[in-house]
Amino acid sequence: MESIATFPRFTTITRSNVSLIKSATSMLQDHSDFNHLSLVSYNYHGENKMSMLNENIVIKFIDYVDKTPFLSLVGTNKIEETLATLFNYSEMNGGIAIKLLPAEVKSILGENENYVFTEDEDNFDYVLSVDNILELKGKDHKNKARAISKFRQLYPNAIFNLSIDINETLTKNIKDTLDKWVELNKEKTSLFEIEINALLNFLTQHHTFNNILITTCYIEETMVGFSISEIIEKKYAMNHFMKTDISFSGSFDALDWYTAKKLKETGVEKINIQQDLGLPGLRYKKKKSMPIKMFKKYQVSPKKK
Repeated sequence: MESIATFPRFTTITRSNVSLIKSATSMLQDHSDFNHLSLVSYNYHGENKMSMLNENIVIKFIDYVDKTPFLSLVGTNKIEETLATLFNYSEMNGGIAIKLLPAEVKSILGENENYVFTEDEDNFDYVLSVDNILELKGKDHKNKARAISKFRQLYPNAIFNLSIDINETLTKNIKDTLDKWVELNKEKTSLFEIEINALLNFLTQHHTFNNILITTCYIEETMVGFSISEIIEKKYAMNHFMKTDISFSGSFDALDWYTAKKLKETGVEKINIQQDLGLPGLRYKKKKSMPIKMFKKYQVSPKKK
């Protein structure tokens, strides 16, 4: 069985060691950055790697935006000693940052005067209540309720499907819908290509992952939207990919509502819709979704003496 390299050596994150990744990061599978499906899907260039240090996991990421490497840490064992080793490594490697430190790890250190912690708001995870999505209550959900109502009026024959398996036909339909989304999307940000490649990478190795739920919307036998979620545990899910053909007014909100409905039927109560990555439009939309919780992450550095 493949093992994880000991720091400062690293093992590339691939689908062949997905079970190892899931086991090593089990305490934070509900966090998007450390979820095994995300780690594998977004590592299509093979640049993200992991290592063992004092029985903790050190992950070397490549930043989505500026392409610089940085380190993150998952674990609870000898954290101060582990950070000291990472700070030394950073100093010897051009000041590589230590980021995405989960609040669970930070809490172990308490109010430690040896460190400087900076909130990394761009990478906070948004956690939503399934009931809130379905009930559509409150002023922030008014526009969403209106969009869903309009969609139902315009497309009364729309069909929503649920699948737990991805066959060749479904894969083709998802790719066709993705192509349409790319064609119509005017906000091609620096992360545009990254998300597309991650989805395509997921589709080539979807059989590696368990507890996947795919909801789709068809109008006159043409797919106009898909949502790919993962049930992390009985009451908790994560949405990984969701795209719709925006020429069908209200399709995104309608599919989002239907996905929440199906997740609730499986017992799910909370959904992680991941970060906003500091993108103003995405941040606005996610804050409007009325999150009930944020998974905070931090950048950490040694305090200068």
